[in-house]
Amino acid sequence: MTDCVQKLHHLIYNQIFKDFTQGKSLACFPEASHLLADGLAHAHKLYKKSESRILFVVGAHEGNILDQRGLELLLGYRGVLVLRKTFEDIIKEIKVKDDVLFM
Repeated sequence: MTDCVQKLHHLIYNQIFKDFTQGKSLACFPEASHLLADGLAHAHKLYKKSESRILFVVGAHEGNILDQRGLELLLGYRGVLVLRKTFEDIIKEIKVKDDVLFM
């Protein structure tokens, strides 16, 4: 079963994201994904720090990346950069300066 799901994910990934990255279609993403990307992009804009990024905390061995990557691409299209980090990465890389967390 896992093998079949993985093959399906690869098929969808290759078809949808290939079209997206070649500028063919944003319509391949569900409306809910666009709404979420719009909301996150708006929140990013309200933060008023151009160097800020949105952090996606992911599992170390994440198998279902389609939703995450799709949202990442939609945010990129809106000019928002995304960092993908595991909990391990965060523990290794986090810094605190003047009571502010930095990655």
